[in-house]
Amino acid sequence: MITIKQISITDLSTDAIVNAANEHLQAGGGVCGAIFSAAGYDKLQAACDVFKHCDTGSAVITSGFDLKAKYIIHAVGPIWRGGQNGEPQALYNAYKRSLELATENGCHSIGFPLISAGIYGYPLEDAWRQAIHACRDFENSSTHSIEIIFAVLDKRIIDTGIEILNELNSSSSSLLFENLLISGRQVEAVFFHLPNELYGFLSNWYMSPFDLDGVHYSSMEQYIMYQKCVLFGDQATAKKVLLTDDPSEQQKLGKLCTGYINGVWAGARQAIAMRGLLAKFNQNADLRERLINTKEAYLVECAHSDKIWACGIRLNESERFDATKWTGQNILGFALMAVREIIQENHEVNNTRSIDKFHGCLIGGAAGDALGYAVEFMHENQIISKYGNDGITEYELKNGVAEISDDTQMTLFTANGLLFGTTRGMTRGIMGDYESYIQIMYQNWYRTQKETYPIQEDYLCSWLMNIPALFSRRAPGNTCLSAIKQGAEGSTVHPINDSKGCGGVMRVAPIGLYFVNKHQQFEMSDKLGAEAAALTHGHDLGFIPAAALVHIIRALLEERISLKDAVKDAIDAMRKLFPDAKHINEFTAIMEKSIMLSDTASDDLNAIHQLGEGWVAEETLAIAVYCALKYERDFDKAIRVAVNHNGDSDSTGAVCGNILGAYLGYDAIPQKYKEHLELHDIIIEIADDLYNDCRISEYDSNRDEVWESKYIYATYPGGKR
Repeated sequence: MITIKQISITDLSTDAIVNAANEHLQAGGGVCGAIFSAAGYDKLQAACDVFKHCDTGSAVITSGFDLKAKYIIHAVGPIWRGGQNGEPQALYNAYKRSLELATENGCHSIGFPLISAGIYGYPLEDAWRQAIHACRDFENSSTHSIEIIFAVLDKRIIDTGIEILNELNSSSSSLLFENLLISGRQVEAVFFHLPNELYGFLSNWYMSPFDLDGVHYSSMEQYIMYQKCVLFGDQATAKKVLLTDDPSEQQKLGKLCTGYINGVWAGARQAIAMRGLLAKFNQNADLRERLINTKEAYLVECAHSDKIWACGIRLNESERFDATKWTGQNILGFALMAVREIIQENHEVNNTRSIDKFHGCLIGGAAGDALGYAVEFMHENQIISKYGNDGITEYELKNGVAEISDDTQMTLFTANGLLFGTTRGMTRGIMGDYESYIQIMYQNWYRTQKETYPIQEDYLCSWLMNIPALFSRRAPGNTCLSAIKQGAEGSTVHPINDSKGCGGVMRVAPIGLYFVNKHQQFEMSDKLGAEAAALTHGHDLGFIPAAALVHIIRALLEERISLKDAVKDAIDAMRKLFPDAKHINEFTAIMEKSIMLSDTASDDLNAIHQLGEGWVAEETLAIAVYCALKYERDFDKAIRVAVNHNGDSDSTGAVCGNILGAYLGYDAIPQKYKEHLELHDIIIEIADDLYNDCRISEYDSNRDEVWESKYIYATYPGGKR
């Protein structure tokens, strides 16, 4: 429930109040100054200093100290710069993150100021619409009930807010669906125009970065104008379009395109727009959710001067409600509806066996591995000295390649073991435990570390042995090498050693993927993750984190839950799966600490130091989870934080990449992490095989010669790829 009250926010007795904070979390004037004064300046400033910084669009939480409220949530809203620099999304995110923090801390009531509407200059009506929109979206999507109060003293601001709230309350269904007469019937519709308005995220001018075909775009307008120039061979103007982030300038440049033929553009623009819109919404999760929330409403762009992309009617003209009076084609609106249908179908099928998530998990892991491999044995001071204060942010190429380490190599062999075992069972009618086939594959991997390509042998078990690049020693772990040399015959019941190194957890992600929607109990796949790690690592903290990682990945794809819930679910599952393990409490403690730090820490390096260095499995998973939770919508930031520290950078990066890749999908991974990645296509192929699985059997006459050459005869010519 949302209400607006004429009251000082410091007088509210809600569980939490929100401070309109600045990025440096310093005391200021206005609402911020009043809250600091009432809470106790010194105490509150000391609490804020722990965080040091908070990004625009995000929030942190502290005690309420001397206030009636138990908590103060410090939310950083955007400074208004015209509405074309991401301000609407940042403001929306500030409210959303505040509500998330309140919910996570058990709050059932929260008081907000009108964020960004004061000295930050956000237009009053737009600020109210965005605030109410964000709160309504949260109410509709959350199972947690929370009372939302806007505390405002200025009567003019209150009246504006009440007017807009009443307007939205009287809407027929969702936030601001209106009626449209089209084809003789009344339907719900969303009308939009400028990027800073309520539904401005639908506009081509809305700042929504995405990558497509190796090119980075700041908005759909930039993408459309660039594609237009490329279509007609005007490369010079196309380059100019990419050099500016101003949609107005981009549009002007597009109109200067040489060689333009109207009929050709008319036939191509819809398909071009569809590709761009799919990338825009698939790579911006918040925008995707907001598009889905428009449900079945007609989407209509209103612009009097645009007879092609818009309906040809102004947003404030009543003619927009009758489609027979439109003078434009509304191409953008219809393209958005088509993209929404595709995204809704994918959303319903879900996140379960999404091929994009399979690709994302394995490529994400390889990306984190390759980024971290370059600094694995460097101290933080050395990293900063070589790469700058942000540490390593781009691949360090060798002969044009971002090299993967033993982490990704062994991950591929784990996948091969699963598929080899299933194929044997399907085609021969007999099958051992999966871990026995994984064990065979690890023995194959061991040979790539000790022998040279090609191996002269009549029969191999793994087609990966046909790939020359895998015959490279990339700092393999001593425990893995020594254990596999002895046969890799360890188990959780009969440990082969007392090692808890991270060599077990960093290779098991394919198990989590493989059992998505296989109608097996989670306990089975979790246990397999533990047994796969225990082949070489016998300490319970060497194999419990592997089971937990398998659980997190499978839960993300199968259970339709948040990343944090997947982690919490994994912790609970480990307590049940290993109730008598000597170090189970140690494992759950460090995992719970990683969750806590992801909510409260402002200094990433300090947080990682509190979790360890990642040389042992529980620290590797904890650091990876911290980074994934802290930056769950930003793959780039998450893996950069995951690798720039003193410890086992490639493994913490790999596991973080596995988790976020499974959560966000391949399309959300920045292009820079896909380009130059060693064995990218092989990794994708393995992911495809995990997704498609074996489709031949001893009872079926159909043949799949490619599959057989991989998982029966191991003759598939990987070396030719």
